[in-house]
Amino acid sequence: MNEKLGKCVTEKPHLTLLIVLTVTFLLIAVSSMPSLFGLEKKETERETDWIPDNEVAKANQEIKDKYGIQAKYLTIIVQGRNDNVLSKEAMIDILNVEMKIAENPKVRELLFPQPGNISSLPSSLAIQMLGNPGASYQEMIDFFQNLNQSQLDGILMNAPPEVAKFLTKDFQENKEKGVIKAKGTLILVMLNATKYDEIKGDKNPILDGDEEILKIFDSTEFSGVKRMGLIEDEYVSKEIDEESGGVMGFLFMMVVFLIIGILFLTYKSVFDTIISLLALLFAIVWMNGIGVLLGLTFTTMSESVRIMLMGLGIDYGIHIVMRYREERLQHRKKIAESLVLTTASVGTALFLATLTTSLSFGSNMVSEIKPMREFAIFAVVGIFSAFIIMVTFVPASKQIYHSWQEKRGIKEFKKKATKDVEGLSAFTEKGKRGVPKGTDTVLTRILAKGAVAAEHHAKSVIVAVVVVSLLCTALSLQLETKFDFTEFLPENAQITDDITYMRDNFEFGTEEADVLIKGKIDEPDVLKAIAETENNIMDDPNVNKEEPIESILTLMYSVATEGSPLYNKSFAKMYNDSDANKDGIPEKNITNLFNFLSSHPSYLPMFVRVVHFNENRAQYEGAVIRVGVNSQSGAKNQEIYEDLKDDVKPLKDEEKIEKVVVTGGPVLVHVIIKSVERSGMQSLQLTVFVAAIILTIVFYLTDKSLILGILTEIPVILVIAWVFASMYLMGLSLNVLTITIASLTVGLGITYGIHISHRFVEDLKVYHDIDEACRSTVTNTGAALFGAAVTTIGGFGILYFAPIPPIKTFGAISALSIFFSLISSVFVLPTFLSLWAKYVKKKRPDIFKNHLTTKETGKENVESEKDEEETKPTSEESKKEGTEEGKEEKDLG
Repeated sequence: MNEKLGKCVTEKPHLTLLIVLTVTFLLIAVSSMPSLFGLEKKETERETDWIPDNEVAKANQEIKDKYGIQAKYLTIIVQGRNDNVLSKEAMIDILNVEMKIAENPKVRELLFPQPGNISSLPSSLAIQMLGNPGASYQEMIDFFQNLNQSQLDGILMNAPPEVAKFLTKDFQENKEKGVIKAKGTLILVMLNATKYDEIKGDKNPILDGDEEILKIFDSTEFSGVKRMGLIEDEYVSKEIDEESGGVMGFLFMMVVFLIIGILFLTYKSVFDTIISLLALLFAIVWMNGIGVLLGLTFTTMSESVRIMLMGLGIDYGIHIVMRYREERLQHRKKIAESLVLTTASVGTALFLATLTTSLSFGSNMVSEIKPMREFAIFAVVGIFSAFIIMVTFVPASKQIYHSWQEKRGIKEFKKKATKDVEGLSAFTEKGKRGVPKGTDTVLTRILAKGAVAAEHHAKSVIVAVVVVSLLCTALSLQLETKFDFTEFLPENAQITDDITYMRDNFEFGTEEADVLIKGKIDEPDVLKAIAETENNIMDDPNVNKEEPIESILTLMYSVATEGSPLYNKSFAKMYNDSDANKDGIPEKNITNLFNFLSSHPSYLPMFVRVVHFNENRAQYEGAVIRVGVNSQSGAKNQEIYEDLKDDVKPLKDEEKIEKVVVTGGPVLVHVIIKSVERSGMQSLQLTVFVAAIILTIVFYLTDKSLILGILTEIPVILVIAWVFASMYLMGLSLNVLTITIASLTVGLGITYGIHISHRFVEDLKVYHDIDEACRSTVTNTGAALFGAAVTTIGGFGILYFAPIPPIKTFGAISALSIFFSLISSVFVLPTFLSLWAKYVKKKRPDIFKNHLTTKETGKENVESEKDEEETKPTSEESKKEGTEEGKEEKDLG
């Protein structure tokens, strides 16, 4: 197939270029002007995108969407001057900002339509002290202006404990010392959640409101406030995109310049450098255009794929160009013939490399996390695009350009091909078969050590590699898996500082795990099952005993209990009449009890937190048990999850209940981590299994060997242990990105193994001596692999400077895995191949019957040369010989 493709490209190079350029320009239009094609380019990534697509995550999202007041909070962080936000001046500053927010028309239309949609410490204190819930902002400001600092400190010293929820954690510590001081406070703005549904394309009312609030910050002259920061989902997403996008764009330009330098040093040809670089840029255009067509989201993750693709794709260009030169210089083929042979031989290896590399990235499509699935799709599209363009655009361009050179008598190469004394056509030095003249450098001498190891120390090499790999496996098993969305925030960005400040300095109360119940909730048997489940939960060691459970049962009990802040005499009578056996579980009139709570303005906000009803309130169809837990910073997440799954057995056994799902913060974190680990393992297993099948089939069809494909894969699999052990020694952990390193290591590393194995089989057909074939493979292909590995390491290594820490780590570890894969392919794989070839030759000597010995090959070439010398050139050939074109043809044969 590749040979047919090569002939098609060389016979119709202009048509090939036209097709590639047409597709490229169409995809540029799709990417830059998607609206012309009725498409949309998605460029916003949200925290919810990182939540896995499984039952626990869906249940958690359902609780957020359906239980509780349908509102979302916009949080304003307020930092006081001199690390004290409790000054009289700061209180007035905050109220001035609140007043401007409430009066701004763009913000006002976003507010949740209930009183108290903006709350803060000063407004809460003023309303309490004035005894007027309807007090205006000006009245509140006047109240604080009439206070002195001592009076304000006295109010705060005697304020109820709820005040602390607005203040940084240092407030309580200072208060115990008799000092009224806090570094910061919060303003909470309640937004109507339905306004988020109006976001479409460039129309984003939430973001417009955010911008208005930021303008208010800028236009307000503060006296006691140092700064204010805004945290809201849409604003956070925008800031992440802007902060990351600029840096990733800069990194992309860095990798472009790096690759230009490497290509020019490798090729020493402006033309080859330009066409290889253009091919890469075209591949990125194809990836972006197809990404728009597929509806993928363009984020920092897709930006990282662009950078990686530059490093990965350039390997293709280097292998194609260098093999073409080898055919032209060493084997004296004509331009078209060299290109066809290059496409047929290297193209086959590149196609296999494309399959395995795409497989390694594509295996992440099994991930339950959306950004990882889209990351995989971007990578697969980009890799296949690079392959297609490299085996069409590059050969077609070279065919046109070098044919043009040839017609005008312009030399394609400055050096002339020579032959050694034994007749081997190459740039060679006497006695150094397979080592091109001028390339007997430090690099080739180092690479030749791989051949020496294969020749003389095969068993020792294998034993050493296995022992080291086993030790590395033991270390890698100690790696921990972690997940924290805040790790994906850009470094050194203000929004990151604000989120970190809020997380580190404010106490947000007890962690919450949830039990979602779907079914007919207003049934006695269901309430009884809920009660039994709650009794089970109370025995769990990680449940917060002060705030253990919030449910429909606890709510009804509070409203019906005299002395409770929520007590209602009318409800209490209904409740007691319904609970005949006085066990706290109503047996009748349950629907009426629910109707009372859902229709009473004072109880509705609490009721909808634990019960869901349909739009016309005809049916109560779901409930939540909210459980206060202490995960000890995540250490007890799994234990909490396992205990709750045991606790809900009464609910699962109840026939009237359709579904019961344990979810909530600590549970979700545990499930995400397990999902990440499971996806990583599935990706690895899929990559190893499918790659083994592909390699086995291909090498069997081409070389009649069932084991050669497996041998090619084994050394690369060992590299996984080396990489993970290195991560452990560097103090790193596995996360949603680094967990994919295992499958990427196999996919990328096999690329190098394929080139070595494929070339080794080719060299066996030239060199009867296996050691000579091994030496030729390692020094020739090994040198090309070294150049390709440098560019790929550069492409991934550039990601170390990315603003997102997980991407930074991913880039660095990927670069390390490529380096290890190169070492494995050049110094370990030849040992396996050498032993395989010697075994095959010993068992089946007939397999080499068509191979000529080196001496015989040399004799045939020498005799061929004598025949050529005896042949007199015609007069026309003599004339042509004097021209540059004639000299070129004579030099190249």
